[in-house]
Amino acid sequence: MKKTKLLALSLCAISLFFDSCAQNVGDDGIKSNTPLSKIDFRNKEKNGTVFSGRSARAAGDDGALTQSFVGVSRYNNYTFDGLTDEEISKIIKFEDSAAGLKVIFNTPETYKGKEIYQLLMTLEDESGAWSTQVSVAKSVMADDSGKVKDSFEFEYPLVYPNVSHKFWFQVYFENDLWGHWGYTVTPKHGKARVDTLPSDYVDSNYIKFENGLVMLNDVIPPEALKVSKAIALKLCNDPNDKWGGVQDKRFHVLKDLDYGQKQDGYIGDISNIDDNGDTIDMSLYPYFFVSMQYEYKIKNFDNLTFYSPTLSSNMYENIFFKKSVENRTVSKTIKENNNVTFGGNGYFDGLYEGDIAVTYGGDTFVPAVFVYGLDVYILEVKNGEYTLKFKKTISEYLEEGGSFANVEDNVVFTKLKTDSSEANLDKSSKTEITLK
Repeated sequence: MKKTKLLALSLCAISLFFDSCAQNVGDDGIKSNTPLSKIDFRNKEKNGTVFSGRSARAAGDDGALTQSFVGVSRYNNYTFDGLTDEEISKIIKFEDSAAGLKVIFNTPETYKGKEIYQLLMTLEDESGAWSTQVSVAKSVMADDSGKVKDSFEFEYPLVYPNVSHKFWFQVYFENDLWGHWGYTVTPKHGKARVDTLPSDYVDSNYIKFENGLVMLNDVIPPEALKVSKAIALKLCNDPNDKWGGVQDKRFHVLKDLDYGQKQDGYIGDISNIDDNGDTIDMSLYPYFFVSMQYEYKIKNFDNLTFYSPTLSSNMYENIFFKKSVENRTVSKTIKENNNVTFGGNGYFDGLYEGDIAVTYGGDTFVPAVFVYGLDVYILEVKNGEYTLKFKKTISEYLEEGGSFANVEDNVVFTKLKTDSSEANLDKSSKTEITLK
């Protein structure tokens, strides 16, 4: 790879549900000595062609649509407000649609007039794992006052014709109708769907946290009209119970797919304001874990938001987030006055240098960058000397289109978003520099 390579920049955000079991504290979530089955979150047609979600033409079949009720799972002491299994079974009805499936929701009498918050529909794939999930826009479900309609419907495209699918539903009303109930349905139409997860699938094998980054391993992101990364941090009291006590706190962050890299999400400077808007003392929590899933849209299905399965890491000791933001660090770089010493081989370690002039921030110069603390130092390189031009937080650097530790032809480089394009800066072998 040549450092002179300039790339045109394509600029390409939560609802997140954790559903994995707690693991041992300290495990980084990646079993390096055991090859993983790659996880592919792209929807594909029956012939294997990737479906981008930018169009939604459906395939057809001469078979008949069939459906049957699977049953109800009740938990957390919620009882569906006294509804029987038979009454619950009548809530959902499927009909044929040229797009795939038409899903009809019939509101039980006991819930009419109540505010509805969310309806989720989740595919259980052939391995028994919960797979693609969809959330229905409130405008479909409710009237202008937010009260649930007596009946509403939507079309769903991510199925194969003449193939049996199992779907589970969850609905959230103002008095908390929890639990889930399921159906099997064989559609007549459908465009595409995601691959069945591998039999050895354990979500914590594919995700880990390292120095402010949530990183996925052996995962292919969806291709769709608009794709985002939904990232969550959950602070915990009990290392053996992710669901812990009521004091456990959750934080959500939504990033565009091009925010940094497709398989990584930076949360090193996450604020201490949790999902409820409360200010949290992060130092009170001894453990944490992280989760990530992809969120996307499909053309002509504006009222639906689709989600990949959630990947949740093992539990970690809370060393990083116990520190205040200004005292956190994500690299082994040491800066003492104007002397900078580089060490380590992580994402944010080392000096990255270019060799041609680019225009950045309205100024034209040959750039170099390094990370110290949670800041990116952007330098001008001239006659072997390094002059500080800009200093930005890592979040700012990533938000404007930069990224770290990309690899091409076994060469490690960083992308700097210039005023008109991208520039690749190769990782330098220098161990120290002096700033002017």
